[in-house]
Amino acid sequence: MLRQVMEQRFRGVVRVYDGFNALANQEWHDRLDDLIIESARNSPQRMLRVASGLIDAHAFQPSEKPNIRLQDWNAMRRDWQYGILDP
Repeated sequence: MLRQVMEQRFRGVVRVYDGFNALANQEWHDRLDDLIIESARNSPQRMLRVASGLIDAHAFQPSEKPNIRLQDWNAMRRDWQYGILDP
């Protein structure tokens, strides 16, 4: 379901979407997709908000590497405006 929602959301922007795990730093240990799904609490709309917030946080964090980092997740959580964000 995550793959379908993300493909629709980013259609035309990314040719192939393999999940956020493919974009994440190794510190995530291939767990970023699961974390996004868990944080979405079975809501596609919330999943898009989490993913969009993570992309925004990543885009505004200074980094020499293009991969999504734990620091990006923490920045997204700090700026989150849609109630409690677990975990």
